[in-house]
Amino acid sequence: MLVLLAVILYGATNNRWYKVIGVQGASMSPTINRGDLILMTRPEDPQIGDIGVFQVDGKIVTHRIVDITPDGEYITQGDANATPDDWSEAQVRLVGVYRARIPWVGRFWARPNAP
Repeated sequence: MLVLLAVILYGATNNRWYKVIGVQGASMSPTINRGDLILMTRPEDPQIGDIGVFQVDGKIVTHRIVDITPDGEYITQGDANATPDDWSEAQVRLVGVYRARIPWVGRFWARPNAP
């Protein structure tokens, strides 16, 4: 239990290895659920099928990369959504890649959706 707490607290700092964020939405169910805490790392070489953490018009969105266009744009979709995201009018930036989740702990997290 102490190791888990240490991982969470370290992820809340401005370290160079990983970050933790709380999940508020259900668009990635059943892979990631509302109230989960997720660990993300820097987006070094994201691939189709990876779960990306994106900053979209100032908000954090965690969705699966379903395609990458020839000009490097990511086509994304939540696992629970029927269609890909339409971010044609949005400012989108990949800020991380999902690595793991800690179920339910995000319900108590003081910093939901903080990259």
